[in-house]
Amino acid sequence: MAGHGGLAGGAACWRELTDEELLAPPAKVTLALVDPLLDLLPTHEMSWPNFENLLKRVAREVEGLRTVRLYGVPGQSQEGIDLVGINPAGENEAVQSKKYQAFTVSDLDKVVAKYLEGALPFTIRRLVVGVSCRANDKTVANRLIELNNQHTGVEFELWDRDRLSEMLRTRPDIVREFFGAATAARFCGSYTISPQPVPPLDAVALADAVMRGPAETSGAKKELDAAAQCRGADPGEAAGHVRKAQQLLRAAGFAAHARVLDATVVEILTEEGSIADAAVLLAESVWSALDEDRTSDAAGLIRQFGIVAGQTEDPVVQSILKVTEAAAASCQHPLGYPPDLSVLDSDVPPVHAARLLLLAGESELARGQIPFHEDASAQVRALHALQDRALGRHLQIGAVAVPAVGAFTLG
Repeated sequence: MAGHGGLAGGAACWRELTDEELLAPPAKVTLALVDPLLDLLPTHEMSWPNFENLLKRVAREVEGLRTVRLYGVPGQSQEGIDLVGINPAGENEAVQSKKYQAFTVSDLDKVVAKYLEGALPFTIRRLVVGVSCRANDKTVANRLIELNNQHTGVEFELWDRDRLSEMLRTRPDIVREFFGAATAARFCGSYTISPQPVPPLDAVALADAVMRGPAETSGAKKELDAAAQCRGADPGEAAGHVRKAQQLLRAAGFAAHARVLDATVVEILTEEGSIADAAVLLAESVWSALDEDRTSDAAGLIRQFGIVAGQTEDPVVQSILKVTEAAAASCQHPLGYPPDLSVLDSDVPPVHAARLLLLAGESELARGQIPFHEDASAQVRALHALQDRALGRHLQIGAVAVPAVGAFTLG
């Protein structure tokens, strides 16, 4: 030990720091602990009546359902639902409330089976299962997708603790009422309570109002009026008028308005018996919805597709339906699993096969895997006659990076 205030060791053991070293910023900023926002609302701690009332408020004020009310009184059979309301499209939707500490695949199956075995005097467009606990196990997510694929007439949805928290993050008025002002501040952050907008008009009335202006200015109204006049006597001619109206709307810059009329064309084609043409139009609408990340719209279109496809045994129509179902299931899967390519049989038109293969390749890349395994590579090579050149180029780019695919040329 050095005496008289000297340094221990010799001069070789120490050195004087330079100004740059003395004034250098810290290598890492040490943050003080702060009070973070709550990740989730404590729905699992609510009483069953309060939780049911919360679901009623969410259905009415967040989802926009009208005339939301309890279904049945104590002692009556509820046929597997607790709440019922009407969505903006005029369709019935229902909610089943479950106050559980844990929610499993078996619980989900029981809820769905109870509804399916019931005898409601009206149809349900969507059945929501409201669960107070978290239900994010992948087996539950997989089963929910399977159930929606099996039952095309109704959509099953799960509102668990995570989903309800997402829906209420921007609704401090509801959070404060059910969980208190302190929780609202901790969950929603700094907030002010402002009047909520009035729920929208029914979809049919709204679509009519939105369409009226563009139809007048583009000249499409004349064609739509002509379609309405001849629809009963000559559906084919009516469909032609609607298609002309769509062309006029697109030419005038109203592409979205033109797309709204696709549903009318499908109805007319179905009435005329042109099921294959209606199926192709529905499939195009499904792909457009998936491309724009409108998975809920895609699910509704596929249900409509299933109804139309049920009127024919045409193998091409049935194959296209399976392809769009596989694509939608992949896009809706929480883990982004690639679509089931086993649906690509010889009846699938090349453009739909290419789209599903492209989705499979993109899904594999997103998961850090090499796209186009051996079977898929063979299917890609088989699409030599693909007429959609933009779609073909996407596949061509993917094929270049995968030796197993080899040369891929456009038709």
